[in-house]
Amino acid sequence: MKLIDYVKIHGIASLICMVIIVLSLSWAQREHIKADEARLAAVSLQNETRHLLQLLTDEETGQRGFLLTRDSVFLEPYNRAVYQKSIVTELIKDRVNTELFERLVSLMEQRQNYFLKTFTLANGSDEEYQQAVALVKEGTGKTYMDSMRAVLATMNKHAELKTELADTRFKQIELWIFMLFHR
Repeated sequence: MKLIDYVKIHGIASLICMVIIVLSLSWAQREHIKADEARLAAVSLQNETRHLLQLLTDEETGQRGFLLTRDSVFLEPYNRAVYQKSIVTELIKDRVNTELFERLVSLMEQRQNYFLKTFTLANGSDEEYQQAVALVKEGTGKTYMDSMRAVLATMNKHAELKTELADTRFKQIELWIFMLFHR
């Protein structure tokens, strides 16, 4: 074999190797970006479920403040939370398990009806006010809150698992890139 043929073969082989490396790096970069986006989405979902839990607590705070004082000023945390809750709920709607989401929405609606009932009673006569207080003492609101906490904890756990999967994928791609260049 002539030297020129040898140079051509090596040149072509080198070009093929370079094309493979460039294509591999391009693929790895796309996968790296996808893994990072998945991780960011999962972390965002965790933050939103935590925020929703805080809003549910704020509603409860407003209800209790109002029932203790019968002063509508104390409904401010409740009113703010009701408004923000609808926004956050819409944000997580398509990013969580449908069954869990429907359960959460159902619980929130039931608790909303419970709140409205206590507010209506508290705005009535002293006897009706006592009925509102008795309704709170029954623990219905606590039961709703405990159930919503459990649903949100499950959603949060799912998001944590998605974060871990994305992190694992991210590390796999980094390892693959490292191995590609250090052989």
